[in-house]
Amino acid sequence: MQTTEHPLRGALIGALVTLVIQSSSATVGMAIVLAKKGLLSLSGGIAVMLGAELGTVSDTLVATIRGSRDAVKTGLFHLTFNLISIVLGLVLFGAFQGLVQQVSGDVPIERAIANAHMMFNGLGVALFAWTLPWFERTLNRLLPNQSA
Repeated sequence: MQTTEHPLRGALIGALVTLVIQSSSATVGMAIVLAKKGLLSLSGGIAVMLGAELGTVSDTLVATIRGSRDAVKTGLFHLTFNLISIVLGLVLFGAFQGLVQQVSGDVPIERAIANAHMMFNGLGVALFAWTLPWFERTLNRLLPNQSA
């Protein structure tokens, strides 16, 4: 569990676990249970949660196999969105953890990890929502719909 204290290692563990069990919710749930039992710190829980966000992309990418062009575009957008969000989360890890602690106050660690998960996803959407038209144009140029 000490490995998760380093944000990148913790994120890689979270991604690997999510890749194996195919559920980011279950991975975050396991991090919450481990933190509640004192086996994972807030830093480790946040790192595992970030990795779970990356691991969940595998579900989307598998679902796009033999899918329509629009399905592939959706998968690529999901991958790009999550990769950029996670890289930003890792680069700003200390500041994000501080924000989580400030917002969470004296709540139990499991609640702080749940808050971090909600805040990470909310901030990611708020940060990238304005780029949707650009992403759509770019993906349509890269993967134009084929004429029948």
